[in-house]
Amino acid sequence: MHWLHTATFVPLAITGFVLYSPWLQSLAQGHSGQLIRLWHRIFAIGFGVVPIAYVIFQPRRAIMSFKEFMIGADDIEWIKGAVPYYLLGKHEAMPPPLLPGRDTPADEGWLDSIRFGYMLESMSSSITSSTMRS
Repeated sequence: MHWLHTATFVPLAITGFVLYSPWLQSLAQGHSGQLIRLWHRIFAIGFGVVPIAYVIFQPRRAIMSFKEFMIGADDIEWIKGAVPYYLLGKHEAMPPPLLPGRDTPADEGWLDSIRFGYMLESMSSSITSSTMRS
């Protein structure tokens, strides 16, 4: 599924770059511009459908992925120790490392910001494409 998402993202990024770059505006006009817009919309639909298909066709893995990003008791202890460690230099306040393969709450926050940006971009793209049609 990851590679399907990548396979839709790359052409989506390229066609979006052509459509929104002022110095490539000549490519986005006329018949070729219409074709680029069509391909951009097709890949945008695929980009949105792949995560939904992942949840539908692999629900157990999707649930495991969602559970991995939930904050637990060990995450709260890490956050409590991270503040004095990073701001005050108190090394003894930092709890032991989390289990191998687990992300720290800082990593999870970074991933959450990426997810939020993805959702925001998806919503703004759908609003932009619907207003461009009218």
